Amino acid sequence: MDPPPQDNILNSMYQLWILGALDNTGSLSPLGRKMVEFPLDPPLAKMLIFAGELGCTAEILIVVSMLSVPGVFFRPKDRAEESDAA
Repeated sequence: MDPPPQDNILNSMYQLWILGALDNTGSLSPLGRKMVEFPLDPPLAKMLIFAGELGCTAEILIVVSMLSVPGVFFRPKDRAEESDAA
């Protein structure tokens, strides 16, 4: 197995730094330590953490749930027009 390209690693670390999960030395920050406990993409984990602080956990949990799974709506190919009209 080949290692990932260097650009991918740098872009990923930059995204984590922007989210506050990494400090300026590249180590996990306290927020990053909380984020790793969630089996989610980093932006979704941060949303859940801050939702608790802002008092809107139920609402954000719904949003994160919908964003973290593939499409939940079924659209049969043979009834596409009918599906679009609904």
